[in-house]
Amino acid sequence: KKKSFAFNVIGIDVSQQELKRTGMDAISFFKTKVEDIIDKHGEKSLIIYDDFMDAAPGLEGLLRRLYIRGLRTARHKTTSVISLVHSYASGKNTSQAIQSVKFVVFFPRSSASRICMYLRDHLHIPIAEGKELVAKFAALSRYMIIRMHSPVAVYNDKYLLLL
Repeated sequence: KKKSFAFNVIGIDVSQQELKRTGMDAISFFKTKVEDIIDKHGEKSLIIYDDFMDAAPGLEGLLRRLYIRGLRTARHKTTSVISLVHSYASGKNTSQAIQSVKFVVFFPRSSASRICMYLRDHLHIPIAEGKELVAKFAALSRYMIIRMHSPVAVYNDKYLLLL
């Protein structure tokens, strides 16, 4: 017999407009609209942060702390944490992720030089070799996934490279 899985999607708008609309201050908003919801529904969940650094003033630091704590501890609740960011080099907003994540997804057609720097800095691949690799992945597909833990690999739906 097949198991069926039901799940809920709860979107939380953390924009400046939403904060104004509620009439709450940033701390009250964060507590009731973000932290309480994650506490209630966070076990066996998938929590996705979409550019939290663009949140309403006063929320970014609170969201960052919650995100970093999730990267370090969510696995104990069978929970996954995903962050969608425009640059892996977003300082304090992404530094923990670089050390904690299992996978990094890049889009080689639009950010080739950043990917080359990432390959150099985190996988110790020389720039020239990185450029070739990124060009190969860009020709094959829109994305490339880097598996950060053993076995370290770079792949997409058409190619797999074990490092």
